[in-house]
Amino acid sequence: MSLLYGASIFILFFFMSMILTRKIIYFATENNILDHPGSRSLHDSPTPRGGGISIVISVLIGLISLWIGEYINDREIVAFFSSGILVFVTGLLDDVKTLPTLAKGISYFAAAVLGVSMLNSAVPVENNMGLMLILLFSIVIAWLVNIYNFMDGSDGLAGLHTMLVSISICIIAYLSGVSFLVYLMIIIAASTSGFLYYNFPPAKIFMGDAGSCFIGLIFGLCAFYCHVNNFVLIEIWLILLSIFVCDTSLTLLMRFFLGKKWYEAHREHAYQKVILMMDSHKDILFFLIAVYVLLILPALILSYYFKPYSWLFVMACYGILAAIWILIQLKYRAYCNSEHND
Repeated sequence: MSLLYGASIFILFFFMSMILTRKIIYFATENNILDHPGSRSLHDSPTPRGGGISIVISVLIGLISLWIGEYINDREIVAFFSSGILVFVTGLLDDVKTLPTLAKGISYFAAAVLGVSMLNSAVPVENNMGLMLILLFSIVIAWLVNIYNFMDGSDGLAGLHTMLVSISICIIAYLSGVSFLVYLMIIIAASTSGFLYYNFPPAKIFMGDAGSCFIGLIFGLCAFYCHVNNFVLIEIWLILLSIFVCDTSLTLLMRFFLGKKWYEAHREHAYQKVILMMDSHKDILFFLIAVYVLLILPALILSYYFKPYSWLFVMACYGILAAIWILIQLKYRAYCNSEHND
């Protein structure tokens, strides 16, 4: 796992993704595959969508190359590839023609069950998970797929978060000597960087469900892969994904208890309210980086070096994020009241 080899992989997949994204922008523009602003949109002008396809293609090519290099076995490549394709196709269909919520949910859950079952069968029998744990992990991963879908509503947000997660896991996997995870995270970070070149504010293209849902699935399967192989603590994954998990879960719980249709598009996520108050997509990216540096990174380091107390750091992290979420809700309510009075 030399630094030069890792850098070469990053450069290769960065330019692959960037070139693919540029081609997709041209194709989407020429064929009027655009995201048009609506009452629940945070954008002012029609923008090409489907940029996440470049990430998916790059990552799938990367997975095949890692399988050829014998970093993963046959069952593991089938797990990642087959479930990834199912989520990608479902997301792509939803981008082109909106699918019923139930149909998407069934497809995402089926993909999670497929991936988890295959990865579970690839480990020694003594490490196998029982049926109930397989179903539990599948539900969590299907929820993570939806979380990434819900949080992909601002220029650069989902992409930047993906980079922070993948770089962090890459470093931890390197320290733990898990070559497959190191190279896969480099590929994901590079592929996302190539897309982000065109997705940073003001975005020239959006990721779309095909890309965001795929990333959510891959991260979920990687977390399960680490868990059954005793590579990276599940607590570390929970900390890294906590920003997206907290915002989505708390927002949908709020909408549910208020009697709203939680599954419909809206502008009630904390990150959306920050954008509406600041009138800038760039500010939410700075906010994400600040939370990562001041909260996520310290919790991550403490969990890695003080493993017996890792769940305490997870709970502290989620508790602080919940408090931040509540504060944003209160700030937004005060902002709306002041705007109404003016």
